[in-house]
Amino acid sequence: MSIFRYIFDSEWAQRADIDQLETLTNRLHADLWSSRHENRDLAEENEALRLEVSRLVLVIEAMNRLAVERNLWTAEDMTRTLERVDLEDGVADGKRTGAARPEKPVCSGCGRPLPRDVARCLHCNRPRNS
Repeated sequence: MSIFRYIFDSEWAQRADIDQLETLTNRLHADLWSSRHENRDLAEENEALRLEVSRLVLVIEAMNRLAVERNLWTAEDMTRTLERVDLEDGVADGKRTGAARPEKPVCSGCGRPLPRDVARCLHCNRPRNS
C-alpha cells in the first residue's frame, strides 16, 4: 500500500476495498462450490465403476465355473493361461499394465517424447522421421 492511501483515506477507498473483498469472496465461494460439485461427480463415477467391476468379476467367475463344470478346461489350465497372459505385458503383476497403451514415439536425436502433431522435435529440432 502506498502512503497516499493513508494520508487521503476516504469512504471511496473503503468502499473500493469492500467491493474488492466481496468480489474475492464470491470467486472463492464459486470455486469451492465447483470443487464440491466436481468431487461429487467423481465420487458418483467412482461408485459406478466399482459396481461395473464387481459385476464383471461376478460374470467372469460364473463363466469360469461353468467351463470347469462342463470340462472345457481345468482350474490349473486357467491358472497357467492367466500367468501366461499376465506376462505378455512384460510384468508379472496380476494386471494388464501396458496392454492398451501404444508405445510413445521418441526423438532419434535426443530421446525425448514426441507429441503426435509435430514434424520436428521441440528440443533438438531434428525432423520426426530421421
